[in-house]
Amino acid sequence: MKQKKLASFVTILTLIALLIIGIKSTTASLPQPERHSLTQTLAPTGGGGPGPTDNWFTYQGYLEDNGSPINDTCDFEFSLWDSAGAGTPPTGGVQIGVTETIFSLSVSEGLFSYPLNASGSFGDDAFNGQRRYLQIAVRCPVNSGAYTTLAPRQYLTAAPYALSLRPGAIISATQNNALLTVVNTFSADTQGSAISARGSSPTAPVIAAYHEGTGHALYGSSNSGYPTVGGVNYGGGNAVDGRSTTGHGVYGVTSSANAIGVVGLQTGYSTTDLAYWKPGGLFGGRNGVVGITKANTGFGVLGIDKSSLGGWAGYFISTNGNGVYISAPDVGLNVAGGSKNAVVRTDDGARLMYSEEATEVWFTDYGFGQLDGETAEITIDPLYAQTVNLDEPYHVFLQAYGDADLYVTNRTAAGFEVHLREGSANAEFSFRIVALRQGYEGQRMERAPWADNDPNLYPERAGGSAPMQQGGE
Repeated sequence: MKQKKLASFVTILTLIALLIIGIKSTTASLPQPERHSLTQTLAPTGGGGPGPTDNWFTYQGYLEDNGSPINDTCDFEFSLWDSAGAGTPPTGGVQIGVTETIFSLSVSEGLFSYPLNASGSFGDDAFNGQRRYLQIAVRCPVNSGAYTTLAPRQYLTAAPYALSLRPGAIISATQNNALLTVVNTFSADTQGSAISARGSSPTAPVIAAYHEGTGHALYGSSNSGYPTVGGVNYGGGNAVDGRSTTGHGVYGVTSSANAIGVVGLQTGYSTTDLAYWKPGGLFGGRNGVVGITKANTGFGVLGIDKSSLGGWAGYFISTNGNGVYISAPDVGLNVAGGSKNAVVRTDDGARLMYSEEATEVWFTDYGFGQLDGETAEITIDPLYAQTVNLDEPYHVFLQAYGDADLYVTNRTAAGFEVHLREGSANAEFSFRIVALRQGYEGQRMERAPWADNDPNLYPERAGGSAPMQQGGE
């Protein structure tokens, strides 16, 4: 068919295999067109063994010349496009991959068949759910001159069951096993994922899982040393985000006494920083644990001890810094049902020293003095004076060191005088001044309603129905 006009062209498409092998993160160099001298019209076999379906499909067509079916050996050029184009020959659109040229393909009674993309001309990711059109150019017989490009481009339709893989498709059934199972047995490195997903939405999740029953919306199981669920965020968001309306936001359980249920670490911290301590949860960072509450009756951090032999609801250890710091505009520390102690070292082991309690909020200062001709003027430490209200009456207690009977006069915000009633005119003495703390002058044995049902204060009320008024449930 050397200068003959191809009057009509009818094609019948059968997709033997249309499988997306993978989405690549980089653009690979596609192979250049290959010259074939094949007359095979059947699809190549897959080798007979297990493995993924090949990324080629069998194209079958029917070719006529002026209404008569062709019986000849022809050369073909097949190219893949993203749109139908317009005109004769078709123009417009973007070509996918490169043109695949087939030499000496047998056409019998107008029929021909060939496995396209077997050499990878269209690329591994040519069929990704978007529309594809096949453009065909032919010359008969072989090596007979210029190719004639047929019009229109042929729209590649999928086999019915392949439609379940197109974007937006829904796989729905009622059965007692998984609707979709994906297995990847590749084990050479960490890149052999069974499922890889990528999204570009600024807010929508890449993978969304919803459960209408009582099971897991997303469940992972692993027998390796890697995390069952991994989260990495290279932006400013959360690597893992857990939220719940009625249950736990994030829940972690371990069956090992040497493992940790929940671990949260910043860069530079490790579980080895714990030494022999193995908590239920570890949070390592500039601030190890930060708890915030906005409820009027809530706790920022709550520790509960339920051990039968007596443990610690809170325990703080510092090897280089300080123990506990409390900053509050109102009550700084409450201790219900127990003492406030300092633990000191002695030759007979660690011993407890107990704090003195008062009915009002007092600050105390101590000092020494000496009479100078039966009188001594004592100036109050100006730093101490900034912490107390010296305009209110304050206490001064004296202790003479020698034969002297002393008394105090002229108490002012700046100081006071010590006088000799009788005895040594040059006697030494010590003094103790007790003044009301600045800002707490009116407090005296204030009510603590939040502790009215504390079982350590009122064991007879334990198990009652009255809730705690602060921080209770």
